[in-house]
Amino acid sequence: SQACLLSYLNAYMGWVYKVRVNNRNEVIRCLKAHMQDTSPLTIFRTDIYKFYESVDRTFIKNEILSSKTMPEKTKHLFIDYFRELERLKIQGLPRGIGLSGSMSEMYLSDFDRKCRSMED
Repeated sequence: SQACLLSYLNAYMGWVYKVRVNNRNEVIRCLKAHMQDTSPLTIFRTDIYKFYESVDRTFIKNEILSSKTMPEKTKHLFIDYFRELERLKIQGLPRGIGLSGSMSEMYLSDFDRKCRSMED
């Protein structure tokens, strides 16, 4: 079924790219813990207008196709998924799908690294 396929692809995203989508409760718990610490702290809070719709799927496709650890069959499943999004004329990543969350985490990983390096 489609739900099983999306779950399978999402699991591969987590395994290959080490991405994990944190739930809101976990993020709040971590923020509270950091705020109780007396060390200097910088918090970036941003909201990217229509973020999911603005994600460049070409970047994600290229990352997936260049993976040396992902099986070719799985790569083709991702490509088929992207073709279906194009057929349905969906811009970027669809909202409300776990796989979109994982892909967006991968998409923003370089941005996250740069933010973390600002702490040093």
